[in-house]
Amino acid sequence: MRAGVFQETSVLINKTLKAPVLSSIAKEITDPRHVFSGASTYSILEYYKTVILGIDIVVNKLRTNTSLGKARERFNTVTAASRDVRKIRICTAIFDFVNYWIEENFDPFYMGPPGKHFHLMQTKMAVTTLEQFKMDWHESLKLASDSWVNGTKCWWAQHLQFEFPSLKSIKCSRSNQRCNLVHFLTQKKAELQIIKTYVDSLNPRLKHHTDNLEMLRSNELAGVSAAIAKFLTDPDSAADYKTGCIKFADTIIALEAESFQLIYSANPKEFRSLCHCLKKDYIYQHHAEREFEIFIAPNK
Repeated sequence: MRAGVFQETSVLINKTLKAPVLSSIAKEITDPRHVFSGASTYSILEYYKTVILGIDIVVNKLRTNTSLGKARERFNTVTAASRDVRKIRICTAIFDFVNYWIEENFDPFYMGPPGKHFHLMQTKMAVTTLEQFKMDWHESLKLASDSWVNGTKCWWAQHLQFEFPSLKSIKCSRSNQRCNLVHFLTQKKAELQIIKTYVDSLNPRLKHHTDNLEMLRSNELAGVSAAIAKFLTDPDSAADYKTGCIKFADTIIALEAESFQLIYSANPKEFRSLCHCLKKDYIYQHHAEREFEIFIAPNK
């Protein structure tokens, strides 16, 4: 069993979005001892799809508006009717990021009184900082790639080391299998059956439920059960990204933690159940409060 903590995607993202000053993140993330040691390649992929592509959205808004305030207002207007809650939350956090950075690093006395030039310089500096963060993150991938947990041999995650930005849309299917996912899951059939049996035994999570949500069957867990059922009768179905691979996301990450005893996550709805099934100790960090809970695995 490997020493250390296996970190799930939500932790990698929270470490970035919760930081007070963007420049301090860029400094930390280029350290080869950074968080990618003890992280699944699938987590690397999810991080890219959320934080890095979120930065692209914010940078585009900053470049096409004359001030930070107008860029954020335009973003809010465009996304008002969007159902992509996660993308809105990520981009909102990145805008907050920019505001923190401006407050810490921008000297209004040096630039003169507020006006068009003042706001344009703020916007330009924000874009430069975000773009530098992306480059620093890419360099950190090269430094830390040997320490990834890579049971599925995710082609897209590994590809990010060599070309950047290289990922726009993932095109994986049963006829175009670029990774080791089907073989990986085939080797884990016993664990998948345990997960499915446990998930199916949970009561479904309904809108009126507010307590002990991690002990209920979320929509995501229900999707995991359905994906496992389909895989057990048609293994190649897992190779299709949209209908297979992405449905297994948290399950893939949890299964790749095989050599670790402790999993660290800020996502209790899925990982509390997955850790229970796989007999892993689980440390959970609350989003709102910086408090931790540790759950010891049953019958280790």
